[in-house]
Amino acid sequence: MNARHKTEDTLPVYDIRPNWVLIASYWLGLLGCLGLSIWAMIHQPQQLQIWMTVFFTLSGLFVLMRTQLARFNHHASINFMIALFTLLTAWRISVIGEYNIIIWLAAMTSMIKVAMLIDIAWVDLTLHQTSEHLSVKRLEWHILLMRMMLGFVFIPHFTEKLFTGPGTRDIDVLAFSQLGVPLPWLVVIIAGLCEFAAALALSTGLLTRLTAVCTCLYLFIATYLGQHFSKGFIWVSAGGGWEYPVLWIAMIACFALFGPGYFSVDQFLNHQYHLPKWLKMIMGLHDKNR
Repeated sequence: MNARHKTEDTLPVYDIRPNWVLIASYWLGLLGCLGLSIWAMIHQPQQLQIWMTVFFTLSGLFVLMRTQLARFNHHASINFMIALFTLLTAWRISVIGEYNIIIWLAAMTSMIKVAMLIDIAWVDLTLHQTSEHLSVKRLEWHILLMRMMLGFVFIPHFTEKLFTGPGTRDIDVLAFSQLGVPLPWLVVIIAGLCEFAAALALSTGLLTRLTAVCTCLYLFIATYLGQHFSKGFIWVSAGGGWEYPVLWIAMIACFALFGPGYFSVDQFLNHQYHLPKWLKMIMGLHDKNR
């Protein structure tokens, strides 16, 4: 193994010391949310309650799958992102279902989960304060947080279309029909699936370049169909201008241009397997890892 390859292997080591207070608080909150959602599902076994329980359960399972507690690497970061993704989805479902206790408990649990990520980043950067690679590490944490936010902001959009039953879905169907969209019920389902795929793929860094391009295209079409381009620039204008969606598109487009960063499914696969050039291209990866 040559010196350069050694540097490439050792650079992405993100050391952590487990913060047991945050970990214990997270599990108490998650188990509380899961218990309350199961109680709600037993007493009212409808689509909303079932999906809320499913996503709380998935969040716990992905945390249990996390390995190498002393290192926040590709694998651990993917599990972390999916666990947070499913937790936020369950939280959003509880908001629509107006389960007040679950709403507040899930909100606190989500904030604890984010605090865990910030704590890991802070410890890693502190430990490498004198490292020549500190600027690269700072950039990777920045990329992760931005990609995570851009993906998670889709969560409120797809939950009401896919996982909360016909009540909230019908509101979107009515809005689409008023815009003159043909087959509005089908379009709402397709839109929800696109938003779900965008949220999960962006937050985890899966096929990042392709995902970013498709997501930008989806947002442009949604902005056009929503007639936001004809309502001025400022988003708080009546009906919403095109300020917010274009900003969203521009930020996502950066990942199409520059790739997913270290904490991503794409980089995990790139480190584990010899990928063909065409696959690396749609992932947004270079031929050689850093």
